[in-house]
Amino acid sequence: MSLLKVHIENIRKLCRFCADPVLTKVHKQRKRPLLRCIDFTQAIKDTWGINIELDKSYRHPPFFCYKCRSKMSNWAECGSKAVHSKEMWYNHKLSCKHCEKAEQISKGGRPKKKVVKKSRTKKPTAPPTSSHTPGKSMSPGKQTPGDSDGTGASCSVQSFDQSSFLKLQDDLEDYPFDEDRFSECTQSEAYKCPICKSILYLPVITNCEHIFCFMCLQQTFAQTDTSTIKCPECNQQVSQGAVIPCQKGCRPFYSAYLQTPFECNTCRVQDKPLTLRLDQLKHHTCTPPVVENRTHLVAPPAVPILILPVQVIPPQPIPPPPAAPMPPPLPHAAPPAQNLNTSPGVFIDLSKSGELSASEQEVATSLVRRMYDEKTQTLQCKTGGQPLTFLRLTKARKSSAEVGETTSRNRIREVQGARGMVSKGAVKEQLAMELKSIPRTELHQLFQELKLDQVRIPDGHLLATKVDVGLNWNQCRKLRRWLKSYGVSMESEKKSREISERLLCNIKILSELQPMAVKSKEGTSIQMRPCAYISSLKTAVYDNLSRSADAGKLTWHSNNIPPNEVWVKILGDHGGESFKMAFQPLNKDHPNSKTNTIVNCVFEAKDLRQNVVTATSQFAEDIRQLQVSTWSSPDDTTYNIRVFAASDYALLSLWFGISGACGVHPCLWCEVDKTNMRLPEAQRPTTTLRTLATLTADYERFQTEGKGNIKKAKEYHNVIALPHFDIPIDQVCVPGLHISLGLYQKMYKMLESDLHDLDMIIATTLTNGFLEDPDTDRAEVLHDARLHGLESYVDAVDAARAEELKAEHLQEVIEAKESKLAWVAYMTDDGEEEEDDDEADKARENFLRLEEEIKILQEDKMKSEKKAVDIRKKANVSTEDGPLASQMDDVLKAWNVKRQAYHGQAFVGNHVHVMLQIDAIKDLSSVAAKVATDLVEKYEGFPLSIITRSRSLEEKYQQLFSLYAACHNSFTTAKPLTEEDISALDTAIKKYMQFYRQQFPTNTIPIKMHLLEDHVVPFIRRWKFGLGFHGEQGIEEIHAAFNNIKRTTYGIADKTKKLYATLHSHIISVSPDHVGGVPNPKPRK
Repeated sequence: MSLLKVHIENIRKLCRFCADPVLTKVHKQRKRPLLRCIDFTQAIKDTWGINIELDKSYRHPPFFCYKCRSKMSNWAECGSKAVHSKEMWYNHKLSCKHCEKAEQISKGGRPKKKVVKKSRTKKPTAPPTSSHTPGKSMSPGKQTPGDSDGTGASCSVQSFDQSSFLKLQDDLEDYPFDEDRFSECTQSEAYKCPICKSILYLPVITNCEHIFCFMCLQQTFAQTDTSTIKCPECNQQVSQGAVIPCQKGCRPFYSAYLQTPFECNTCRVQDKPLTLRLDQLKHHTCTPPVVENRTHLVAPPAVPILILPVQVIPPQPIPPPPAAPMPPPLPHAAPPAQNLNTSPGVFIDLSKSGELSASEQEVATSLVRRMYDEKTQTLQCKTGGQPLTFLRLTKARKSSAEVGETTSRNRIREVQGARGMVSKGAVKEQLAMELKSIPRTELHQLFQELKLDQVRIPDGHLLATKVDVGLNWNQCRKLRRWLKSYGVSMESEKKSREISERLLCNIKILSELQPMAVKSKEGTSIQMRPCAYISSLKTAVYDNLSRSADAGKLTWHSNNIPPNEVWVKILGDHGGESFKMAFQPLNKDHPNSKTNTIVNCVFEAKDLRQNVVTATSQFAEDIRQLQVSTWSSPDDTTYNIRVFAASDYALLSLWFGISGACGVHPCLWCEVDKTNMRLPEAQRPTTTLRTLATLTADYERFQTEGKGNIKKAKEYHNVIALPHFDIPIDQVCVPGLHISLGLYQKMYKMLESDLHDLDMIIATTLTNGFLEDPDTDRAEVLHDARLHGLESYVDAVDAARAEELKAEHLQEVIEAKESKLAWVAYMTDDGEEEEDDDEADKARENFLRLEEEIKILQEDKMKSEKKAVDIRKKANVSTEDGPLASQMDDVLKAWNVKRQAYHGQAFVGNHVHVMLQIDAIKDLSSVAAKVATDLVEKYEGFPLSIITRSRSLEEKYQQLFSLYAACHNSFTTAKPLTEEDISALDTAIKKYMQFYRQQFPTNTIPIKMHLLEDHVVPFIRRWKFGLGFHGEQGIEEIHAAFNNIKRTTYGIADKTKKLYATLHSHIISVSPDHVGGVPNPKPRK
């Protein structure tokens, strides 16, 4: 772009009269229109005495500001001239103050204060003349005296006389064109400047007969600092004095140049843009006028504006006006009996009322024509107050239902002009009020006829619905067609894909097959499994922070996060047949929610050490860089990044290289062993806290001294690998969620085991003679709802007893056979010779037969005894069958709590929170005492010890659950905690652990209980937030979201592409720019 066009663009930002910005920041926010000087020609002339029609577009701004507009209104209403200084406008120079001011406005900010520097007094020198003296030069940027119109410019340091060259500009004809209003039609290069490649502006011709823009050639001379340059086209010498205006040097070309066609962007003829010549653009007025650049000098809305439909009257001969015409009379202050001699023999009595005579109508028509403004199509009459404004409306000869398109457009234009004047520019608001006045049924019918009753869903909301509901693209197409049939339109699929690409413009997602270890019954094998991941974790974190800052979603939680820090948490977990690694910016209102959990890596394999290292090792360097890097917000504020880690205890142990909860030294935060974990804190020896340095040192000793033998890991504090991520141990969050779930499940199983022991006592009572009592109705007892579960146990005991009785009977038979066998043996071995050999053979056969029978009977006896033992072993009472333990499931159902079918029937976090309420604790712990009391009272013969033991269990477990509830409610919160809250939590944990050790001395202290006792309070005291803020809840919830997204990718056969599409949809759903979507359900009242 040439320098002159740059100058013209700059002065368009300044006011014509005060050189201030045309639109302030407030005006831009309210979308106020620009005020064109050409629309207020007469008012400007009356106020400042400036004839706008003589302005030159390359020197004078075409707009003025609203402050000057107010001064014009004050003069028009009060008749007093506004006191306002005039701004002098000059031709563009190398050091143009108006260009500098426009550039300063574009940059924004407050203007710098002008510092007046005191300098030494210099001797006065003679003012330089406008002509250049050989051998001397003037300083650049200084003007010659008397240069009131800005033609005097700075002299070149060498021999280029810029002042004399700029005088040539006054001889040039100005035919400006506004690029916003007009578009060039011709594609010919003949009328374009070879330097700036744009349409010639102020064309001049050189001695080599090449034509350039005046300012382009001036800049070329100024850059060379000589009065002779080489022609940019033919390299011939061009002297400064040989440059002349094109209209003088090449009149035929200049005439053709003025015929260059342009199209008006506003006016249309037969639905085609109006075509104009270059010489017509200066005087062209758009019809209809450009609404955003029109402002009328009209009365305020408080004064009614009369709109009189008039007909065009044929012109009548008007006599010459009198020598001293009187001003127009004021309607409210007309002097009586004052006549105006409008023509010979015609007198008008201003005090007269009634209809006008023919002469009066003739005078009125003449005055109306003189006062009528063609540009604004209005007529104003001065009064003692606000002027009366009349608007011209064409009298309709046909109804709007009968006219054609041209007449319809003309009527619309007139009505829009009237609406703009009545509303003082608030056209939309006025139109809205008019629509409200129409009855709703008529308005709805009108919209249906015009096909304007459709609802448009904003762009981006269909994409949000797709990822939130779990729709694929085919389902989105069907939804779009279905809604369209009901008049609801939405974004196209192409638009949705463009929005998704814009949301992920800074994030690159990759997917590939990676070697993963897979365990099976045959052993561990290596298989290629799909893995999708973000190429750069650091870029993804910065992109999320920047988008969150732009959306106004970042917070520092009442300065509980240091003002110069941004916290980011790294998470990981296995669920839904895949492992997921994610991050969370913690400077959010809900930092641990699934909508703030951004998965950066997912692979379909178990979370074995080799798999996790293979898939996530690329992020180790990104995490290390995040720890030492800074992030600059959109407002250029710099923040330090602090990285935290959170997950379940097994994955944390894997990340930081220890063997886990099964080791002798199971704790990640300290080097305590299992033996000392059982001791109270006061009796326990001092333990060393772990750090990244101690973990690295233990691993080096494990490799050098222990030779990497896993059996010797306990000698090196169970460190078997280097830390995978460079995150300080004090920034690794204690797994509060898994502590809560694990300890509650342990206490629940303890109560369940104690109640099961009581169930066995009741079952033994039933089988040891209670049911054998003749006074006891066996069927009635076993059909009791609480004892019915023991029926199988009683039947099994009866079957075992039958086998035992059979074995006893066989023993008696065996004993009888053995006695007979002994007699036969005695008779055979008495020493007497048998006289009859037949008798001897018969005795021996009898002996052998008895031996065989005894052997068979012994085998049958052993089978019966073994069967009886097996039946008794299998006849165990399960927790579902016991009359007391089975009641615990009924309590869970009453509180809408259900144990999981996997993970050892563990609970979920919300269910634990429900069951730790006071009423739930009472219901769970008192269920055994109620059932035991009912059984003893109903059936005589039950031991009273059942009631005593059940009530003892009720008191013990009610206190145990209550003490743990006080701890749970404090450390699981996500809110900031004060020092008073932390001290109360510390006291609650100590009471709980003391009670547990006293009441259950033989029970073990698991690792989760050790973490609660030793490491929960120090971590919370260090970072001032509950574990719900730094915890692992977000990654636990993300599995269900991924399962929902996977349903939309079932049609993709390639597993790698399917996982890529799943991760792609997930990142869109959690983007801070994600708009629309399905709202959360509202809770019932």
